Amino acid sequence: MSKDRTRHLVLLALFVAIEAVMMYTPLGYLPIGPLQLTTLHIPVILAGILLGPADGAFIGLVFGITSVVYATTVPNAASFIFSPFYAAGGYSGSGWSLAVALVPRIVLGLGSGWLVAVLRRTGMRPGLATAVTAVAMTLVHSVLVLTGIYVFFGPQYAKLTGIEYSTLARALAMVVLTNSLLEAALAAAVCWPVEKAVHTVQARG
Repeated sequence: MSKDRTRHLVLLALFVAIEAVMMYTPLGYLPIGPLQLTTLHIPVILAGILLGPADGAFIGLVFGITSVVYATTVPNAASFIFSPFYAAGGYSGSGWSLAVALVPRIVLGLGSGWLVAVLRRTGMRPGLATAVTAVAMTLVHSVLVLTGIYVFFGPQYAKLTGIEYSTLARALAMVVLTNSLLEAALAAAVCWPVEKAVHTVQARG
């Protein structure tokens, strides 16, 4: 096995491990005032940028699977959105729960690998291409998840949160303008230096 291939597999395994650890520890969520920001999207974006679209999609799948497992084994009132195996309090998941949990995360990794490559081919500086990719794909991921919630579980989610269904779309849009923008900024702030550090280490090795 070539040295480059070995490094590639080591990085891939590292991203799988990081995603699993972050899901079950406070590292996966960062409280900022009344908001709770997730950091679980960041390894998926980095995997796409560093390893390419296919491996990014794989780490996104890992993210999705761990979120299903977490929603099933450490349930809360909204777990039905991400787990087809959850049923309590009049709320229950379905096959669409898997769609909400898996599809946006796979797109996150796949899109990150594709977008950064496109931006670099335009002549954009590598660091800036990484930051733009992190911001754009974080927002795409958030929009896909929230759209899935609205389309497949809108009435149940509105009832759970005490929001009128007629105003649910507006409420979910506000999530994009608050949590999602902060998560996007966090992703850019982390992905840019981490990618640079990884490339520096690889160049020395």
